[in-house]
Amino acid sequence: QARKNSGRGSCSNFALDIRVFLAWFAMLGTCCFVEVVLLLPTMKGLDWSTTCGLNILGDISGLPLTRGICSEVDQLFSFNCTTCLSAVAAGWMLVLLGSLCDVYFVFYLASAVVGGIMGHSR
Repeated sequence: QARKNSGRGSCSNFALDIRVFLAWFAMLGTCCFVEVVLLLPTMKGLDWSTTCGLNILGDISGLPLTRGICSEVDQLFSFNCTTCLSAVAAGWMLVLLGSLCDVYFVFYLASAVVGGIMGHSR
């Protein structure tokens, strides 16, 4: 099988592989750009330490100590603290799921554009 593909036409196969690689690279680059420019800034400052006052890492993070609902040890399992922590976790899960789904949207958009161009050129 390897010798069959290494003879005539292997240069055209290589050119096709390069074109496919560049197409996927462009689509994934677009996805990363959308995530960095649109999705991640929506979550700026929304973390457990800043929003809820839960300081898990201590002084390692370098952030100043913030007071919040979860700052007190006896309030750690209260309804207010649990609600705050779950709201922040739900926001980050929404961003994660959005970043996983945008790959498919960009792929379908690129397929539609390239398919339209190919159809009009015929």
